[in-house]
Amino acid sequence: MRSICLALPEVYEETAWIGVRWRVRKRTIAHLLSVDERETSVLKGAFDVDGEVVAVTFRVPGEEPGAARDRLSLRLCGLGTRCHGDARDRADRLRRAGRADHREASACWPRPSWSPGSNALQPSTDRLGSMDPLFTDHGVFLALEGGEGAGKSTQAALLVDWLEGLGQRVLLTREPGGTEVGQILRRIVLSNETGELSPRTEALIYAADKAEHVDRVVLPALAEGTVVLTDRYVDSTLAYQGAGRALDIAELEPIARWATSNLRPHLTIVLDIDPEIGHTRFEGADRIESEPLEFHQRVRQHFLDLAAGDPEHYLVVPGGGTPQQIHDLIRAAVEPWLKQAVR
Repeated sequence: MRSICLALPEVYEETAWIGVRWRVRKRTIAHLLSVDERETSVLKGAFDVDGEVVAVTFRVPGEEPGAARDRLSLRLCGLGTRCHGDARDRADRLRRAGRADHREASACWPRPSWSPGSNALQPSTDRLGSMDPLFTDHGVFLALEGGEGAGKSTQAALLVDWLEGLGQRVLLTREPGGTEVGQILRRIVLSNETGELSPRTEALIYAADKAEHVDRVVLPALAEGTVVLTDRYVDSTLAYQGAGRALDIAELEPIARWATSNLRPHLTIVLDIDPEIGHTRFEGADRIESEPLEFHQRVRQHFLDLAAGDPEHYLVVPGGGTPQQIHDLIRAAVEPWLKQAVR
């Protein structure tokens, strides 16, 4: 198992051993250490002797020896890393090899489930097709799913009001359209002016939206301990483009999981409603809403199938109750997860 090892030589430099697939920028270091990016310098990088990892040395201003390392290690531990014997053994081998100048590991962890990106730590995947789920232990990730007219917007507003009343930091976002790029993609896939798209084209547009959304919005918020609530996530791609468009789920899901680095919501709330009823609740249907009833029936069934396969991380709420009744059920399911949030 690859490791991330933090060192603090006498010149107040730290070295992070990062997997070659990871991207490292000084903005990430500054973000994790809560220091001014302009005063944080990435000094050098070099490959390990085995070519598997790259050492990135960075300088942190105004720190006593060990202080920056300790604060960074705490942040990393808070994001799901664990101490591991393999990492310690590797650090010992480095010391015995006499490579302690910028590589002595005074604190080591196995490769975390998170890798540095432009603004925060990001989940890392080794290959397309790997779908091992990642559930963070820092922040709370919630997804609202369901067919058209199920009441997601209403429940999102109620949930945000309740969470903010508890003093929680909350981010309400959506897919598609949760980023500037996503807003452009949303217009493409939902506008009736777009007309017919190849199902694969449509699926890839949604995947691009999700990749940008997770990198730029979801992960930075989770890294800060925020409760992130998204209106639609990967399950919508599997239900609409998979079951609805009849694309092969076995081909589609690895793409969607790769785009989101396998990041999974702690809880996915499926608002279940008969499409015949749901379609009476809105006017002016978009490209997706305009699909025939049979399409939406397949979508509904796939949402239910996904929930049945992972009851620990799903809540299915029948859409026949009042908004307050539905909210009460959602609130009871969300509350146990809030211990991971930072107020």
